[in-house]
Amino acid sequence: MKTEWIVRQKGEDMPAGAICAETRVDGRRVHVARFRDTPGLVVCGRAYSQRNQIHEFWVHGAGSSGAGEVLVTNGLVKWVPVGRGDPIPSTAVYSGIDSSGDKVWVGRSKVHGEPGKINCHDNDSKTPEMWNLWCHSEGQSSDAELLTILRWEYYM
Repeated sequence: MKTEWIVRQKGEDMPAGAICAETRVDGRRVHVARFRDTPGLVVCGRAYSQRNQIHEFWVHGAGSSGAGEVLVTNGLVKWVPVGRGDPIPSTAVYSGIDSSGDKVWVGRSKVHGEPGKINCHDNDSKTPEMWNLWCHSEGQSSDAELLTILRWEYYM
């Protein structure tokens, strides 16, 4: 199984294996991305287009950027419901440490599917627990879906 963050810039094509978190009403696809180790989203430029060109990266608290990293995988993507106090499983996608000094994982809103960062209750804990989801547009929530990636053989 391969999972990695691929560096991309505005105008470049979305890499193969990019994780789509939602498709907006206008047809624009939203993928999991990050910049400054903070997970968020990258929006593709044209609605209903054959080309899947990157438009902008967005993360909570840092705004937008023309460059960032797109998460790609060939594993099995599963969004797992979590709420405040729930343990973060070992299969969750860890993104790094954000500008606030918090360990963060990839999550998305249960409302619209907007990707964002999940922080934990205690940064020093060996068994982290979900505290909040932070999304660029939707703000803060104590309920979310956590991105997990599993190897295919777990389900064969």
